[in-house]
Amino acid sequence: AEHVYDYVTSISGRLMKLRVPTIAMVNGVAAGAGFSMAQACDMRVGSDRSRFMVAWTRRGVVPAFGDTWMLPRIIGTGKAAELIFTGRMVEAPEALSMGILNRLAPHDRLREETMDLASQIANGPPLALRWSKISMYEGFNMDFEAAVRLLATFQGPLHLSEDFRESTKAFQEKREPVFKGK
Repeated sequence: AEHVYDYVTSISGRLMKLRVPTIAMVNGVAAGAGFSMAQACDMRVGSDRSRFMVAWTRRGVVPAFGDTWMLPRIIGTGKAAELIFTGRMVEAPEALSMGILNRLAPHDRLREETMDLASQIANGPPLALRWSKISMYEGFNMDFEAAVRLLATFQGPLHLSEDFRESTKAFQEKREPVFKGK
């Protein structure tokens, strides 16, 4: 059991704890560990050829890569229970409507659509993105008031950052800001 825990936390846990937003680009079937890795990313973009399956219970074992923690947070408890308990395959359009996918692209445009989303995020303010991600995942373990207090601790330093000054100046000058992560 200990080696499973170490393996899981070294993959799923590390993806979720990265201090930058992560995007899974799903180009086919994501089942078992593949689906788990996609869930561990902050967002998922798939093509019309993407399919998803929590295959673990169909093999007689419990989900081993954190699916029972991640999937209910992504799609809700009822839908997660259905997918975990049945192990049924979910086609791309349903995955989009359930919230498994953030975006669905034609197969020949999957890379372009994923890179478009990545570019939108990469051009954003690195400090605010990092602390937003931390707040989002830490918030799972907090009540509302504690989560708001955590956000408040980040606001002060962000209001003093070069990036905040740049965004204010860019807004006044009616241009896009150029963030430096400072």
